[in-house]
Amino acid sequence: GIVLMGQSYFEPAGGHVPKGQESQNMTATQQAIQLSNTARNGANKCDPKPKRPLYALVGTADSYYGENGNGVYSGKALWEYYSTNVLGCTGQVLSSTVSESQ
Repeated sequence: GIVLMGQSYFEPAGGHVPKGQESQNMTATQQAIQLSNTARNGANKCDPKPKRPLYALVGTADSYYGENGNGVYSGKALWEYYSTNVLGCTGQVLSSTVSESQ
């Protein structure tokens, strides 16, 4: 089977950047990835069995996960992190435009 998701990934043991602890030197996405890296070094890291193929949907205008500075987090970067570091995927990331996905 394939896993379809429309929201972004956060390492469960790492979570979101806590309110009031945002960095002036890193984006929220960079901080979330740093939290994920720290959590993945521990016993409670996300390690799904079996690992399923992933199809992620990230809208460019989403005010929370959108790309091009539109969102608080970069949803695409967080899903690429999940694909590579949690699922162990390799290869090229494929993207499509709205018209291509119709």
